[in-house]
Amino acid sequence: METNNEIGSARLNIAAGTHKGKVVQLTKSPFVIGRGVDCDYVDIGPGVSREHCVLRRECGSWTIEDNGSSNGIIVNGQKLKGKTRLYYHDRVAMGEMGFVFEDPENTMLNPNIAEKQKIEVIATKSEHTGSVVAFLILCMMLVAAIIFTFHTLNKNRQNKIREQVNVREVIKGKIVIEHEKPDMLPELVLFETNPPGATVTLNGQIVGKTPLSMTEGFQKINNYEVLLDGYEMRKGSLVFPVDKPKLSFDLKQKKGTFLLTSEKAGISIYHGDNLIGKTPLLLTDWKPGKYKLKFNDYGYSAKTETIEINQFQVKELKVELKAYTCQISVISNPPECSVFIDDLFMGKTKASDDKYNVRSAPLLLTGIRPGSHVVKVVSHDGKEYKWKIKKLTDERVYKIFADLKE
Repeated sequence: METNNEIGSARLNIAAGTHKGKVVQLTKSPFVIGRGVDCDYVDIGPGVSREHCVLRRECGSWTIEDNGSSNGIIVNGQKLKGKTRLYYHDRVAMGEMGFVFEDPENTMLNPNIAEKQKIEVIATKSEHTGSVVAFLILCMMLVAAIIFTFHTLNKNRQNKIREQVNVREVIKGKIVIEHEKPDMLPELVLFETNPPGATVTLNGQIVGKTPLSMTEGFQKINNYEVLLDGYEMRKGSLVFPVDKPKLSFDLKQKKGTFLLTSEKAGISIYHGDNLIGKTPLLLTDWKPGKYKLKFNDYGYSAKTETIEINQFQVKELKVELKAYTCQISVISNPPECSVFIDDLFMGKTKASDDKYNVRSAPLLLTGIRPGSHVVKVVSHDGKEYKWKIKKLTDERVYKIFADLKE
């Protein structure tokens, strides 16, 4: 197994699940994915186990192994048995969560997929040569059929227009006539909801989730329903043609539900020791009563709130967490060195009051956000000292001694 300094720049492009569209950097090995709060990447979607799988960096490549999950792992459409190597653009699914693996330092494709594509290309080339003549003959026949069909349809259309002329009104013995316009269905109908993710049914059939664009499957009269768990159903009819083929709905919460939001989305919510979700979260099937919930996120002070669910009321709570800051103390040898954090100049170390001490006095840097940082100390003659802090917290003052005399 390789050290964290040799991890590389591999990443997971989340294609499905609660964090669809997110890019996850593989910053350590092993790297655990699951719904448990201690996992390196947490996804609480359906079908994801507490510690679903483990990714490891081994001999310059990444591997994936099922960690005894309930629903297993699908790699490129095949169920994984044991452990396998990950190749560039391999597709992995677990429950309703899925990702595409990418490693810019190793772009080798899966040899099984590449060989299959190569065989398909060879077979296509061999079939192409033998079918050129037949294709040319078919084209000539098709052109002749199109000309004949166009002539027939044009004649029928003229006859139909004559038959569809309606007498609208008679004024002083003068007949005023108007041609009936053919039914014209729109090219696009758009369903939008706030919040998004509602299920749309059309004439009793599920057609997708909002936001949803539809270009086919319409009748002249269409009955639709818009449904989202915890919100009142919206329904109506679309009669074509329509002037504005865009339907937008502000969904209304059902009584007995409780909406939890935060200024910063994605705050974890706990009931006891159980993670119940992340903001924004709508509580739909909770019994009436009081509940104590804990809101927490890395870089913020945790907060506990007591909510009360009433079956006859709609309620909402917006939580604001206070971000905390950290401190770093820097001592340099020699003094008068410039200090940078993430390439941002923070100040210079000063000489100690003790004239026999060749080290500088501590330079205390405050107001630093938690997380990963790179501290750089530069002497007056250009020597540099770098130190990477993997996880800065507010629990203590982080101390750094930069010896540039070595």
